Amino acid sequence: MSRKSHPLRVERLESRQLLAAYSLLDLGFPPGAESPRSYTYDINDQGWVAGHAAEASLWTPDAANAPTGSMTTLGTLGGMFSGAEAVNDQGQAVGWAYTTSGALNPALFDSGTVTNLNPAVASGVATDLNDDATLVVGYYDVYDSGLEEWESSAFLCDRGTFVELNEV
Repeated sequence: MSRKSHPLRVERLESRQLLAAYSLLDLGFPPGAESPRSYTYDINDQGWVAGHAAEASLWTPDAANAPTGSMTTLGTLGGMFSGAEAVNDQGQAVGWAYTTSGALNPALFDSGTVTNLNPAVASGVATDLNDDATLVVGYYDVYDSGLEEWESSAFLCDRGTFVELNEV
């Protein structure tokens, strides 16, 4: 069986220009991090990166989208660990944080303050937010003792009011 040879031709795939090459940047660890791992989940238009290495962390470039910068921990709700899942263009982040009782709650990290978005849930994560942090979305898990399993529910936190989206 022989293969027919076709001349190569260039086709325009899309109108935007993509970078010809990417490079990896080691963001390092926040000061005092004991974890040998770090994770990143989101980047905003200025190049701020949200993630965690034991505690929620925000990597901030020295200038917009610069390859140098610094890592800052964002705090917890009194527990040992937290994580940032998303960051908006104002530098506010959302994610999760453990409380002193061991509950995993959706959290907003803003200017050194960690806000528990719903203390009533036993396990939840905020996954995204808008640019002024008035709208936050995420999910939380509830244990159904009748079914003996965990069930997830989506939520919207609208200016501090927690709305379960599965009920809407």
